[in-house]
Amino acid sequence: MIAVSLSRSLDRLRRVTPILSCFLMVLLSVAPHGLPQFQAVSPDLAMMTVFYWAIYRPDLLPNWAVFVVGLFQDLLGGVIIGLNVAVLLIVHYVGLSQRRAFIGKPFVIAWVGFLLVAIGTGIVFWVALSIMSGTIVIGRAVLFQYVLTFALFPVMTWVLVRVHRYVVG
Repeated sequence: MIAVSLSRSLDRLRRVTPILSCFLMVLLSVAPHGLPQFQAVSPDLAMMTVFYWAIYRPDLLPNWAVFVVGLFQDLLGGVIIGLNVAVLLIVHYVGLSQRRAFIGKPFVIAWVGFLLVAIGTGIVFWVALSIMSGTIVIGRAVLFQYVLTFALFPVMTWVLVRVHRYVVG
């Protein structure tokens, strides 16, 4: 009886790992790092995580979960409510709709795909910030954040592949 209960609990944990990993990445993104203004240019770890799971385990990361993760990121990050929701839903949609282009291909294909998604969502993010603030926002911080996000994508993918193999299965 205990073995069955433990097995069910572990199975539930496996099924929610992609969602939990997205929330963890949001927390890591907004955690104080001791560097001035780091949060404004910190890499978008949640974006990388959503992109990975949308391609490799879309059944474990539904739209509603991406919405909630984006809302959580908006609330913690102090940006316009709905902005990260929109960005993460776009990333999820692109990853999901283009997953056949990435599955079984060399990693560089997924990396280039992520670059294109990051450029598109970076533009959406910048335009939305500019519209909401009523002035053209200097895009250097957003640009740096997205360059850093793109550069760290291989490291994040390496971590997520291990989580996928050893936890999710």
